[in-house]
Amino acid sequence: MKLIGCSIFSNKVKKLAKNLQNMNTSVIFDRLDLIKRFLRARGWERIEQLNDNLLLYKGPLDDTKSPILIALPATANAIDNKQMITKALNLLAAIEDRSIQEVSEEIANLGSDFLRPKIIFPTNAASLPLMEIKSTIDNLTNLIKYSACMEEDNQPYFSKSKRIGRIMAEKCRFGQTFIGSFGMSIEMPIPPPSSDISRQVPFERRLMERIARGLMTIHKAIKEADPKILTGDLQRGFNANLYESMQKLIEVVPNSHMEFSFSWSLEYPLAEDLKSSSKLRFSSVEITPFLESAAKTLRTCSESEEVVIQGRIIQLHADSPLTDDDIEESESLSNEDARLIVVHWENEKGKFNSIRIPLTMDQYRRACDAHRDEKKISIQGTPEKKKRFLYLTSPKDLKILSN
Repeated sequence: MKLIGCSIFSNKVKKLAKNLQNMNTSVIFDRLDLIKRFLRARGWERIEQLNDNLLLYKGPLDDTKSPILIALPATANAIDNKQMITKALNLLAAIEDRSIQEVSEEIANLGSDFLRPKIIFPTNAASLPLMEIKSTIDNLTNLIKYSACMEEDNQPYFSKSKRIGRIMAEKCRFGQTFIGSFGMSIEMPIPPPSSDISRQVPFERRLMERIARGLMTIHKAIKEADPKILTGDLQRGFNANLYESMQKLIEVVPNSHMEFSFSWSLEYPLAEDLKSSSKLRFSSVEITPFLESAAKTLRTCSESEEVVIQGRIIQLHADSPLTDDDIEESESLSNEDARLIVVHWENEKGKFNSIRIPLTMDQYRRACDAHRDEKKISIQGTPEKKKRFLYLTSPKDLKILSN
């Protein structure tokens, strides 16, 4: 067995080493764990630990039919860390007959999915106003936040971002800018698979896939001049908040185009419909009317159908002061209907919700009896999201159930 630099690769490795000196591979040197994950994904086998500071990996056969070996430092703070990683990168590039840049980017991409937006001007612009860049970052953050909210609960719109949106936005990193007209890199870290057998797609990947599908849907709607395409798939696409965030993002820098591309971690299989996705470019002139139409439609429509809910009453608002939001909502009701109860309800998806129900005086009296006797109720109506709360509108046919 030969350790880094068998004869068949030696000349090529030397040539690649010269190129490596002029490249920015600091990200790779700082992420030794990604190189180890890359080797494992490529089928390299760790055969032994020579000492506490060195790991040895066995790979494909060389020209003498002997396995090629790569040595890596056991920890990122080893004294000869950079030299050993440089040798490993050169050898991997030679074996795969690719440039070191390509191999390095793939390794860096292994632990993350990347969204790469780029602002493109018709003329060469040397700089952008600082506040425009701030708005761009804010709207990209909202794209992440509301995509996470949609992945957790695909509603036509949200009155405000949910906790999951903040958590996912905090996980994202702003990567190194790349060559081009104001190119940016948004990095979503992806957890490694727990095993080779079980590769359940993580939430982070599903979030990025939703953004990609949303952008592809926008491109298709513009190409076919059909805004209805934008509102047909809440299960996998955008909602009103995301279309509004996209509109603001595109309009931040006037007289420009914005281009989007993705790089995907190879540790998880990419969905078939995203494999053919290429760079998508938009301008505010062509995109704004479609996004405005979709957002307006989704904010005014109700995806809910009339259902019968069952549950236990957990609150009577006659016993507890109304919140400001409840007062504002109840102002649109008649005095007779301005009584609210809160029911703990399990929906068809198996999720428990607290749903507010405005009742008539007679309905409210019967609800009080059910609450006193600790009995469940059933009631028919249409669940709708208003402000921060879920309401049952047009409630009817209230029944007290026997336990």
